[in-house]
Amino acid sequence: MQKAPLMIAIAAICAGGIGIGIAATSNRSAPRVAVSPSSQPSSSATPSPATSPVVTTSPPPPKPAPLDDFPHQRLVFRDEVNGSPFAPFRDRARAAIKRRDVAFMKSVVPKAGIGVGYGAPQTLQQWTLENPNAPFWSVLEKAIIGPCSLSNVRSESVPMVRSEQTADGFVCSNAGGEFEKQYPPSPGTQGVGHLIDKVIIEGEHVNVRAQPTTNSAIVARLSNEVVKLDQKSFETLYGEQQRYDPINSWMPIVLPNGKPGYVSSRYARQPLENQLIFAQINGKWQLTEIPGGD
Repeated sequence: MQKAPLMIAIAAICAGGIGIGIAATSNRSAPRVAVSPSSQPSSSATPSPATSPVVTTSPPPPKPAPLDDFPHQRLVFRDEVNGSPFAPFRDRARAAIKRRDVAFMKSVVPKAGIGVGYGAPQTLQQWTLENPNAPFWSVLEKAIIGPCSLSNVRSESVPMVRSEQTADGFVCSNAGGEFEKQYPPSPGTQGVGHLIDKVIIEGEHVNVRAQPTTNSAIVARLSNEVVKLDQKSFETLYGEQQRYDPINSWMPIVLPNGKPGYVSSRYARQPLENQLIFAQINGKWQLTEIPGGD
């Protein structure tokens, strides 16, 4: 009977050992992981703001001054040739003069010659047109490229026979006449003094250069208008050593704002420059007179 309590005690001891082992095994299967304070998120921590690069901006460059910011004396050109019997002839004349066609000029200039300027009649031989660089070619080209208008032909040097359809002739260029119509002289003005110091610009957006060369700066642009001639600079440029060419030279001018400049002579015309007057003689268009130029 004494063996029973002993067995119970042994059983209790064994049970206690088994429980301790189970507990130890459970602790090893779920080890505790230590977390460093730096890796733990903190609700109170404030993220540092991202640093943006500092961009410095320069002020925009100043806008260049407009090239036409001054008063303008505009001129309206009227070409009365389109649709007239003279139109196809003018097209042929422009092309022939541009290619320096001597045969064409012989066909349209009377053998007796025609009046040039306000002097005696001149013949083709006096113009030396066989030379393609003869100055008179530039005179002809400058006049024929401009607008033309109807004109009553009054030439004493060439007798003309006209039909009723072609009773009027044509004058090319009519820029000088248009200037006088649109800007008539003041009452009491005598002579041509009001025309001598004027320059007519024929064309849109014509460059005005600081110097008489295409390499110089553009100081202004002009479009179909009238400006003043820089007479002193003209005399300096074209003295005894250099001849003014109506196509291939430079015209010195004074802008309305008082600044000087230079325009290609191809686009600059003085009111008294040479004109070409055409009329039909015996059914053919002929060059009958070249007034102006003095």
